[in-house]
Amino acid sequence: MNNQTSRPDDEISLVDLALILVRQWKLMLGVFLAVILLAVVYLVFQPDTYTYTSLYDIAEVEDDEGDIAGLEDPNAVLTRLRTQTLPAEVRTYLENEGLDTLPFEIRANYVEGTRLISLTTQSAEANAEAIESLHQQVFEAVAESQQALVERTRNSLQTRLEGIQTAISETGIADERLTEAAREYDNRLSSLTEGNISQVASRSLEAQGASAGLVIGLAVVLGMIMAVMAAFLRHFMMAVRASLREESN
Repeated sequence: MNNQTSRPDDEISLVDLALILVRQWKLMLGVFLAVILLAVVYLVFQPDTYTYTSLYDIAEVEDDEGDIAGLEDPNAVLTRLRTQTLPAEVRTYLENEGLDTLPFEIRANYVEGTRLISLTTQSAEANAEAIESLHQQVFEAVAESQQALVERTRNSLQTRLEGIQTAISETGIADERLTEAAREYDNRLSSLTEGNISQVASRSLEAQGASAGLVIGLAVVLGMIMAVMAAFLRHFMMAVRASLREESN
């Protein structure tokens, strides 16, 4: 009795798979080189992207413990910047420039452990001037808002200090409690510092984004996968055409 079983016609062995790849080597090479060429073209024509960073120092004043602190909570300044100042300044910029949308994105953040608010933008160098202009406008609006608070705080401290000095002058008694209060208000007045823009659209030293090596590496992997897929797809199409011809005959 013959124990050998015949292989179904539609079953493909590893040898058949290897033969398909060998027979379609020209197609595979063409697909692989096409993918590599597209990757090279992408690297050549993709503009370098840089990170532009602007920094704003929040207004400062001496607190009740004698430490220098922000005149406002940095998180409060950041929230107002994100929800009010930045959207308003972007709308104004778009209207002035006749644009519908910005060609870049602006991110506002609080630098932990400091009293700095940052604006960062990743974009091509062609947008550097626009980024600098908009960053400047946004922080000038923040500074203007803080300046009003600085003036109110200065006037309040000045009024209290003058009141204590008047009380000391009228009584003619150097009361220790009043003298200490006057010293504290005077120190707070001296420590009151306006907010300032310390950096505008400073460009990163190196371009951002995927490196050329990474892009080529991904292209090699993708090219190999697509080359194999193209070989089997062509073999399948040829088999279908052959089957249709047999049926027609």
